[in-house]
Amino acid sequence: QLPGGEWQHVYLSESGNMETGGNASVELGKTDSDAVGVFVYRNGEGSGVNSFSLSLNWAYAANDLLQADLAGIRVDAFAIEMVRVPTAAYKLGDAVSNNSFQVPIVLPPYEDVINLDSGYVYSMYDEGYPASNAADRLDYTYEQVSCAYGKNPDNVHWWKVDFRVPKTIYSFGCVFFSFYQVPKGDYWLQASNDDVVWTTVWTGTDGYVVKESGVPTYPVSVLADVTNPGSYRYYRILMKTAYNRVLICNVAMTDKPVAISPYNVMSEDELRLTSGYIGTVPATYPKGYQGFYCMKYEVTQEQYVDFLNSLPYAAQANRIDILPNQPVGTGIVNAVRNGIRIYQPGVSSVTPAIYGLDLDDDGVFYEQEDGGAIACNYLNRDDAYSYADWAGLRPMTELEYEKAARGLGSESEADFAWGVSPPVFVAGIETGSEGTVSEKPLSVSANVNAGNAVLGPMRVGAFANAGSTRLTSGASFWGIMDLSGNLHERCVAMGAYKLFVGGHGNGIILGTPYGCDISNWYSDGKYNSMRGGCYFSSSDLLLISDRTYTYYEYNSRGVNFGFRAVRTAP
Repeated sequence: QLPGGEWQHVYLSESGNMETGGNASVELGKTDSDAVGVFVYRNGEGSGVNSFSLSLNWAYAANDLLQADLAGIRVDAFAIEMVRVPTAAYKLGDAVSNNSFQVPIVLPPYEDVINLDSGYVYSMYDEGYPASNAADRLDYTYEQVSCAYGKNPDNVHWWKVDFRVPKTIYSFGCVFFSFYQVPKGDYWLQASNDDVVWTTVWTGTDGYVVKESGVPTYPVSVLADVTNPGSYRYYRILMKTAYNRVLICNVAMTDKPVAISPYNVMSEDELRLTSGYIGTVPATYPKGYQGFYCMKYEVTQEQYVDFLNSLPYAAQANRIDILPNQPVGTGIVNAVRNGIRIYQPGVSSVTPAIYGLDLDDDGVFYEQEDGGAIACNYLNRDDAYSYADWAGLRPMTELEYEKAARGLGSESEADFAWGVSPPVFVAGIETGSEGTVSEKPLSVSANVNAGNAVLGPMRVGAFANAGSTRLTSGASFWGIMDLSGNLHERCVAMGAYKLFVGGHGNGIILGTPYGCDISNWYSDGKYNSMRGGCYFSSSDLLLISDRTYTYYEYNSRGVNFGFRAVRTAP
């Protein structure tokens, strides 16, 4: 920061960066042609505290500065502890969790009971094109008129089959013509024996795909397992869409149980979509096979304050619910364990504020108990992406989340970040440790902040101590903390696979709602995947492969929304 000027991101020289004690290696982190930071790591295996002496060579000409401009300049450096997740195959999905990824299931036609040859009767609400079109087993990659088509001004639709005799359906799937006609949120498979009283036998968000140009729509390749199978004559797929019409290419049902299993990602270009889409994921979407660095902890409140205090007024105003010109001590309304406050007010549209930490609201900033090490909540998607941009990192995809949490996939069951053992919920915080860098649970046996005993996020890594194991600390296979519980991990959902490119931040933050200036980070809010559960979650939401809140459009700041960023390993 020049005297009286705005903060700028420093760009480093290609050479001259070193750890002067000879104990560590230094590796440049480049975004395009600019070196936006460095990775520093031990020269050999070891454990304990890392203490390095760094000498970094600033390419100040890249900031349009001359040597004469450097007098009185202030330079700040920020360290973020990260864990390298290596290039390797891993297991994706667990075949148990809600909406989990699974091996593509192609239902053979001889096991599909939906057809035009058995005298079954098909219908839709206000048919445009015949409902039977979805039963003809043809590939409708291009033609809308060959689909089943229904419309309803209330946007509620159903497709129904009358088998004439009772059948027990164990799995079903359907292919929609476009994203505009897919179910909005949960949809239902219902069954009846009289076409009057209907029983819901399945509720969920999976079990369907959207056709992709050049990919056959039949046989149907993704199925949902019916939760409560029984013998019924009538079945209907009931849904609500964003539009007043629905186009269905194909429907498949089977009266035989279908086994599913997790997907093993064996290479960077090998994965084929298994939930919600048909097609192959392009190489530009980070699938987790390639190595990456992941923040060991969720972004803390101290880290977010450092970020805010490096921004101009307009950028600050878009990155937190506390306007920069508010009085000293102003914090987020109805804050839940968030201690960020105005330390020094800014001048509207001119001078940025200085933010600080005062969790106990006693007017004294930066006390030991003021919450700097607590995970930072109230972050929306744009806040998270802006932080990643500023730090020279990028958002994590939901596939990378699973690899970071699970490791290489030795578990054979549904698993949490620490393994298959059931979670031990925190019962409270030890008296006297609240808000400090030593904040810890009441019971040493607790390994996750969930179950709503603590009404908000805790200190990152609070369950780890000198004698803890992966299980007792709640750590992932790689030693990454709090991937189950504490705050939801905001990831890039699979639905953005054609839109999100894993480029890295350049440190430039704009004074706009979106904030970051990276064009290949897709900014549509519907492609969030909120993973890992949070402090009030039940056990099932803590599972690594749970995708209950994938394609979650809620983009406001919430008490349970946090973030951590990654960077592709060179």
